Amino acid sequence: MATRQDESRAAGHQSVRGMIYDIVGLGFMISSGYFFYRCVDFLSQKDYVAGLIALMVGFVVVRIGVEVSKLGIFIGRERS
Repeated sequence: MATRQDESRAAGHQSVRGMIYDIVGLGFMISSGYFFYRCVDFLSQKDYVAGLIALMVGFVVVRIGVEVSKLGIFIGRERS
């Protein structure tokens, strides 16, 4: 039989997990700026293939960051 203390502890772990997912997602979204910067740098050097690859990697990293942040929000709502 679960006690209130066990339920409170489980809710606390979910809250921390949600916060960690939010921080990791934000880190992914911020770090994608590096790939967009490199994309512009490659395009200014007329290296179009490398610029396109850096652009695609930047979009993928942003997408991963958004999905991880959504997971953090879902975990936070699951607790409520």
